[in-house]
Amino acid sequence: MSLDSDSGSDTPSDVSWQDQSPLSPPDSSSSTDSDSDTLSVNSFGDGGGPDDPRSQETSFLVDDDFIEIVYADIEPGNPGQDVAPLVLLDEEEMSSDDEQPPPSPRPLPILANQQLNQLANDNAPNPTNDSTPSSVEVWKTPPPAASRTAPHVDTPGSDENDSGCIICLERFTNYGKHRPASLKCGHIFGHSCLDRWLKRGTGNKCPQCNTAAKKSDIRIIYCSALVALDTAERDQALEALECERRRTEQQESVISDLRLKHQLLLAECEQLRARIERDQQRDAKAQAQDRRYVSHRQIVLGKGGGRRVVYDPIQQVLIATQCLDFLSTNQGYGLRKISCLDFKTSKYIKAHQDSIRALAVCQSRALSGGQDKRLCLTCLKSDVVVQSWAAPGNVWACDFGGDEQANTLYAGCHNGKVLTYDLRQLAGPVAEFSRPGGSSLPVTSLNHVPRSAELGSDGVVVGSFDGCYFLGKTAGDNLKYHPLNEFQGSCTGMSVDRESSHLVATFRPGKSCPHVRHVVGSLVTSHGSTAAVSANLVHTFYGGGSMKQMARPAIFPSPSGRSKQLFVAAGDQASESLNVWETQNGLRTQQMRLAGHTCLDVCPVPLTPTDHYLALLGDSAIKILTYV
Repeated sequence: MSLDSDSGSDTPSDVSWQDQSPLSPPDSSSSTDSDSDTLSVNSFGDGGGPDDPRSQETSFLVDDDFIEIVYADIEPGNPGQDVAPLVLLDEEEMSSDDEQPPPSPRPLPILANQQLNQLANDNAPNPTNDSTPSSVEVWKTPPPAASRTAPHVDTPGSDENDSGCIICLERFTNYGKHRPASLKCGHIFGHSCLDRWLKRGTGNKCPQCNTAAKKSDIRIIYCSALVALDTAERDQALEALECERRRTEQQESVISDLRLKHQLLLAECEQLRARIERDQQRDAKAQAQDRRYVSHRQIVLGKGGGRRVVYDPIQQVLIATQCLDFLSTNQGYGLRKISCLDFKTSKYIKAHQDSIRALAVCQSRALSGGQDKRLCLTCLKSDVVVQSWAAPGNVWACDFGGDEQANTLYAGCHNGKVLTYDLRQLAGPVAEFSRPGGSSLPVTSLNHVPRSAELGSDGVVVGSFDGCYFLGKTAGDNLKYHPLNEFQGSCTGMSVDRESSHLVATFRPGKSCPHVRHVVGSLVTSHGSTAAVSANLVHTFYGGGSMKQMARPAIFPSPSGRSKQLFVAAGDQASESLNVWETQNGLRTQQMRLAGHTCLDVCPVPLTPTDHYLALLGDSAIKILTYV
């Protein structure tokens, strides 16, 4: 192959196709031979016209083969620009379907103008010659391998091939819907992308040059130089992925339906649970209304000694204060034991020389205080007074320090002082507390309260004729004063439920309230820096308009044992009856006439989970009630 041209001239160039060696110069006589395989293409000057071969398709007959040459538009005056490749198609290729690959295509070179110039320069006979080549020879049959020079062909790693389809920016494939396809303008795209593009309603135009196009203009391109990706496995994987995605969506839909059904079932369960709770409350209320205390037995003690009655769960006995008959040789005041199995009196233990006003029981030990200014400790197992202390005044209230502090004893005197005793120090009280302000009103009730979740520290709650207060234990076993403002008035008695830290206090009628009051509250500790103890008011129950003798109420768990609510029982001296209330709803569940029996003290007796009794202490007898 050779190029001959004068440098800088605008003379046309000849493109010849010859069956000769590419290194030999073109023979002038061969161009006129009608039998030779020579194809000449003449390029005209810049001033082209209607006959300009650059703007039309020209056909030639070479060796009985009809060859069609398609010219690309070349800008005048710039023959070296990059243009679309010149495509050489023979007659057999032209007669085949545009969208089907030829059965046995003959390989024809597809070279751009730049590639032709590069190929000519590489095979120029005189490298030092600066003249512009005037002709380019293209062989119909490839030259021998020894003399053939490989033309420049884009590799799969070049920029042009890597660009792929400009619509989806993906590489072309040789399988599936993303085969290369072109429009009349010559731009190449993926077939599926081009089909979707022309189906859009924005207009039928080429995506790259905006030339008018339609779907029938799409032509699939079959090119051997195209590096196509084998996407068969990928397409199968994508189909499998799509199937899996659809299956996942179906499973998610099923899960969503099941989750919705689960939520509905949960809501239905909550409704059923609430309904069951309402039914249980209604049944419990109906049963509570049906179940009540009835008279079981009466135990005569005699006049002049009855003030307190307590229950010892270890020995299952009632301990009541009693005064022996003045005709007896062992005249005095002591404790009477009553068996809860048959409610018959048993052993009598003499403890004091005067009336007993305070009594408490803990671990089969009885602590009593009386008007003789003494505090006595009695062993209920041996029925013997084991220790006695002198007090600075008449003892009106007493209690133990609880199971954890079995050696600590508390006593309240008629002069308003609270004394602390220790069994390990027998000389006398180890501490003495006086109410701030110098109040000397008697202490009528004293109960130990253990530490709980609501109550930050254990201590004793004290009732007197001018109200109630709490003495909390601090470091060094000192007592800290906490007033209970919700419990103000003349307190005659108090009872505490140690498990829930609830208490009930009875107040005599006064100027502020003309009726007997039974105030129920819960002891709590504030979370501030001072950790003050106060009482939250729960309910206030009212009795009659008179109280001739000091009476004590009782607070205890529900005798049915199936709920956590508390019951309050207190005697009413004005009507000579017993009143029972529920603290949960504040309703009075029972009012029982006592027929001449004045109730001074109430003691619950939980003998068994199913057997519950109440012991009502009067002036001369104990009335036993059973819960049926």
